[in-house]
Amino acid sequence: MPDKPPPDPADHAEDFSHRYAQEMDYLTGDRMTELGIPTNKIGSRVPGQGRATFIPHERSGGGNDPAGGLTLDSGVFNPDLLGTLPGNQEWAKARLRDRVDAAIAHEHEEARRGGSHVEALKHAPDTELPDPGRSPAHPAGHEATGGAFTMIHDLTIGHLDPDAIPNRLAIPLKRLDEEAVARVLAEFPGLKLEWHAGYLIAPWHGREDGERGEAFAARLQAETGCLVADRRNGRIVELGQKVKERAAG
Repeated sequence: MPDKPPPDPADHAEDFSHRYAQEMDYLTGDRMTELGIPTNKIGSRVPGQGRATFIPHERSGGGNDPAGGLTLDSGVFNPDLLGTLPGNQEWAKARLRDRVDAAIAHEHEEARRGGSHVEALKHAPDTELPDPGRSPAHPAGHEATGGAFTMIHDLTIGHLDPDAIPNRLAIPLKRLDEEAVARVLAEFPGLKLEWHAGYLIAPWHGREDGERGEAFAARLQAETGCLVADRRNGRIVELGQKVKERAAG
């Protein structure tokens, strides 16, 4: 008798992804090739694993590294990936093939624009990647979801080793000051954070409360001098520049 799947959709998606990680790695690479992704942008180096196109333990749907390498993850199996955000129903109803294409297209656009999520969304309807079926899950079909369809980003916050971030690793050099965290968090009532061993994860792009998550990270950074990273995509986030871009845009 097989183990009963976890009840939480994200846990279930990750569990399934670990079971079929090798198959998904092959299929994801093949699909990227079919969509015209350059060979040197297919996949990314994963510590201890070599190069991979599918990372089962990640949950954001997809990612792109500083060199432009694209990967997908267990988020493509999660029908609740977008929560209550616009486009959630289209995502939940979409075929796996369409979710995979949507994630690849978004990460491709983001990588082309230096990792800018905001710029990727602006240019999503004009993506150069094909969408023969005009799927509502594909970025080329953003008009069906009010242009709001997105992938997921979180902010990893702590006194982290900056040299580990490009490898998508969060290695704290010292613990965050919990009193400082509590003091800043009091300014953001109801904001949901994840505590890990010495660092925090706050919601960001594609997450409910993402703007407050970014504001919290900026305040905590000003208070403690901590580092803020988009760990999934191997990048340190310059929050001051992000705030300026949003104000200008």
